This record gives sequence, structure tokens and C-alpha cells, in this order.
Amino acid sequence: MTVTTKILLIVIGILIVSGVGFAIYQHHEMSVMQTQINSSLVAQKQLADGITRSSSQYVTKDDLNAFATTSGANLTAIQKDLDTLNATITGVNNVSVSSSGVDKTNLASSSTTVNSAPGAIPTVNCDGKQIPCPNADPFSYQAKIQNLALNEPFGTTQVPVGSVSFNAASQTPWSENLYPRTYDVANVLGTDANGKHYIYNTFVITTNGKSYKLTINNSKYEEQYPAPSFSFWNPRLFLTAGGGIDITKFSGSANAGGTIQIMSYGKTKSSPAISILQIGAGFETGTQKAAVILNPVMFNVGGLLPTGMIDNTFIGPSLQMDFGGNMFVGLNLAVGL
Repeated sequence: MTVTTKILLIVIGILIVSGVGFAIYQHHEMSVMQTQINSSLVAQKQLADGITRSSSQYVTKDDLNAFATTSGANLTAIQKDLDTLNATITGVNNVSVSSSGVDKTNLASSSTTVNSAPGAIPTVNCDGKQIPCPNADPFSYQAKIQNLALNEPFGTTQVPVGSVSFNAASQTPWSENLYPRTYDVANVLGTDANGKHYIYNTFVITTNGKSYKLTINNSKYEEQYPAPSFSFWNPRLFLTAGGGIDITKFSGSANAGGTIQIMSYGKTKSSPAISILQIGAGFETGTQKAAVILNPVMFNVGGLLPTGMIDNTFIGPSLQMDFGGNMFVGLNLAVGL
């Protein structure tokens, strides 16, 4: 068997191993995604000082788009702006605060103001004298301007809206005073070790010089479950070591060195599931010579253990060629720096 045939067989073998590994990863990822979506719901919670934790859960991309549409968010416009920041839409948060409204009749005035220019009171002739008509103004509306304070109820909190006044002595009797109001929604974003986000909100109305923290009736955050994708340029340094067989002499050898990653595949660029095309240099113990190292496809074993234990640790097939022309094939471990 010629060296060329051996190399072709090795390349074919690596491609088969890589393909099978990728298929297994994809199946595992789909299973994990469904499990995460089903178990990710966190209920809304009221905290102290008017803070509300949004309910949150992982959803599919289609579900997120539907939620954004329902919430009135134009994702197309938002993504266009995010493109300038090299970012993508992760989730959508919706906060709603409801007032109970007011519909009342036969209300008394909140206060009265002395009318400095009351209208003339009608009179009648009585025994040759002009006297005020009986009950011409039994409620003193001509003498006093009637004022009514307007408040909007949010649960037990009354937020002042303004006031209206009625001057019975005027041809244009109505006056209105609506206070300028400011609505403030504050969102605080929390992120757990797995990258899932949690939103905490406050809703404040400032009117007539006073701020009112209101109870949030509904607060919901939906986040697209992160889907893996290819990154065709994701350079990163690795330390790598492993063992293999010298295919020219059929003798064993160990190697150690450093590589740089070219491509990757996974949910994030910082911790991909698959490292693609690691190229670098090292040392072969079998020949005691420097060598070029190629790790074509390496799989992140960090996902098999709890997060944080061995993140960015990869294993996969490796090819080396030393400066004496000897070729090696084997298995290497690589740790990202």
C-alpha cells in the first residue's frame, strides 16, 4: 500500500468520523433544545419596591416572532439596527400596566374657588321693590367656581391626571388642567451560567411633581433558544497534545504543541461545540523532531459535564508531519486559551 493510498484512507476515515460525530451532536442538540424549552418557564414574581420579575422561557424562533408581533415590536427594523452593531435579536420582553378607569356621575366638587366676578342675579318686583328671585342660585354656583380633581386608579394607587373647573357665571364655563406626565420603564437584565436571561422591571409615572411606582399586571419575556451555526472565521489559540501512529514506520509517537482555530460551529463563538481546522506546530517524541499539526475537526467535551468544569476542552482526530517527512495520525486533546 502506497503512502498516497494511506493518506487517502486516513482522510476518508476522518471525514466519516467527523460526519458521524456531527450527526450525533445534531441529534443530541435537538433533544436538549426541546427539553430546555419544556422546562425553562420561570413564573412572574413581585418583589419589594415595585420590582417585578418577568415570566421567562425559551421558545423557538417562530414563537418569538409571533410574540414580538403581538407585543407590537417591529423586529425587522430592530434587526436592521442590530446589524450595524454585529448583534442579533435574543429575546422580547413585554410589560403591561393597567388602570381600572373611571365612570362616575353626580359627583360633588372636589373644591370650590370664590368667583371674583359672579354674574348678575335675576330679580323680581315685590311690592314695588326689586328682590333676588327665590332659589335663583340655591347651590351658590354663581358665587363659587366648581373644581373636580381627576385621578386614574392603578389598583390602590391614585395617580393624579389633572382637574376640570366649571364657572356658572361665564359664557364659556369649562376649564381644564391636565398635568404633564412622564412614563418610565426600567429593565434589568440578568444572565445565568448557561446564558439564559431574566428580566426585572419597574414602571413609574411622574406627574404634578410626584412619582408613583405602579404594580405591573403582566410582564413576560420570551427568548429564542440559541441555535448553533457556523462561524467561518473564529481564530483562537489552543494547546494540544495526543498520541498517534507513524504511518511511514508504523511506530507510536506522542505530540504536543499549539494550534490556532480557523472555523467553529456552535451556539457561541467563545465556546463552540465543534472546532474546525486547528493548524499549528509541535514536537513529535517518536522522531524527536518538530512537526506541523492539523486537527481537522474537534468536538467540545465540556457539554458532557456540568458547565464550568472543562469548558473549551476538545477531542478529535489529528494529523502531524515532522520536518523529516514522517506522517502521523492519531487522537489529540486541545484546550482553548
